[in-house]
Amino acid sequence: MMDKLIETYEIPEEEIISNSRCGIERLVQFREFLISLGINAQHSRIAKYIEFLEAINKNLNFDPIKIFTETHDDRFHSLQDWFVYTLREAAELSWIYRALSIRMPIGVEEKLKLINSGRDFAAFDTNSTSRDTQFELRIASYFCSKNLVIDVSTETDIIVEFDKFFLYIECKRIHSEKKLMRKIYEANDQLKLRMPKKRGGKPCYGIIAIDVTALAFPHQGLVFGVTSEHNRNIIREKIIEIASNINSDNVMAQNPRLMAIWENIHIPATRMQPPGFETRFSYNMIFRNFENRKEILHYLKIIHTIEESANESMKENTARKLTIREKISLPKGTTFEYNNSLLQQFFDNNEYVKKNWPEMEPICTAEYNSEKIYFSVLEFAMALDEIEGKNELAKVDKYPGEIFLHMLIKRFPYNEIGPHWLNSDETA
Repeated sequence: MMDKLIETYEIPEEEIISNSRCGIERLVQFREFLISLGINAQHSRIAKYIEFLEAINKNLNFDPIKIFTETHDDRFHSLQDWFVYTLREAAELSWIYRALSIRMPIGVEEKLKLINSGRDFAAFDTNSTSRDTQFELRIASYFCSKNLVIDVSTETDIIVEFDKFFLYIECKRIHSEKKLMRKIYEANDQLKLRMPKKRGGKPCYGIIAIDVTALAFPHQGLVFGVTSEHNRNIIREKIIEIASNINSDNVMAQNPRLMAIWENIHIPATRMQPPGFETRFSYNMIFRNFENRKEILHYLKIIHTIEESANESMKENTARKLTIREKISLPKGTTFEYNNSLLQQFFDNNEYVKKNWPEMEPICTAEYNSEKIYFSVLEFAMALDEIEGKNELAKVDKYPGEIFLHMLIKRFPYNEIGPHWLNSDETA
């Protein structure tokens, strides 16, 4: 069955809340900033993200196709899907704007013109120039946030000046396993060609920054986990798996001044507890075996700069304390119904279901007073594991209500979260 699909994670006792209303305010500021630079952002994809986020805060029944008029595919089943994709774009653009408000790199205006263009969502951007540039500015943002001198106007994607050395960065977005090493070697060749040994008396080093999001998650959708910790671990496992396929020793042997290959994943994630969405910026450094103390110190300076910048962005969020629910009281008239067709598929073709459950319709629907709650295949599998007995199908026939209650308890463990009628005194 699906008993090994997830590990056991303790549910948190607080909820992290963004202070930026899903980034609307910062997106509006970013749009106005672009306009002030003479960039036509009034009717760009950025303006669409703002319009969508404002609309979803007012009306959960509006039609997003009226905003995003481009052709899309079957990854868009519900308003939630549109929200997740928009959240991903908004988070990255807000990340970039926050850094630019601290330090503007040399030549950034031309880069901003490029990221203002492009299709609505990265998953459908066949001309990669816009998103390639957006990735470059996301990487540059780690250093803008620490007020370093950054140049994005040369053939090298990013040049950062530290007190005692220069850092040259080439950025590549990887979409397939076949192109992984090809792109890394290409970036290494560019560094060898463009990076001097010294500049202004300071030594120069290189890093290859790669975005492996599409390689790790080809569907370009979202990660689903029990908690934020679970989401983090899912992404971490993917990034380590990709690292194992990178022949870093051979790459670095060809370039003694290449310090590291910097893997990046940026993807939206949904979590069961506390229920909600988050955008994960995850990275991993594959670094060389350094030969002297000076190189080690310079590398550590780079790492500390990146980590401090990432931590600064987290300070904008606040935490809300949550209390564990001790009971659930269902009002009279509460109903629930299983999707028999999906149930049959769950038991007949479990391997297929394990791989494809995030795209599947709900396996159970509960309703009270026209308000509906939908339960996923994963929630059903977790509840099924709570019921004793070896015959899985027999459990559904014998304990449908108990399985439903297990799903309900797992979904709404907090007093502060869930439909108000769960606390009703008029029990069913």
